[in-house]
Amino acid sequence: MNILKKRKSLQQNPIQIFKKLKWATLILNMIQKLDGYLSGMKKIVKLEPFTRLTLEMQILFRQQSIWQNN
Repeated sequence: MNILKKRKSLQQNPIQIFKKLKWATLILNMIQKLDGYLSGMKKIVKLEPFTRLTLEMQILFRQQSIWQNN
């Protein structure tokens, strides 16, 4: 009897699997965006102050548009 319960719990409903995949892709997308943002910031730190400021503003505008689109 116990084996049957385990087997049923392993056979997940397709909707549950889809929901889990959706969350996983959302989290992966957020990690990729953060990674891109951080690598951009590392490059900016080495530049002159004025150039750094304009690049930081560009990144912020891009970041805002990315979050608004999702």
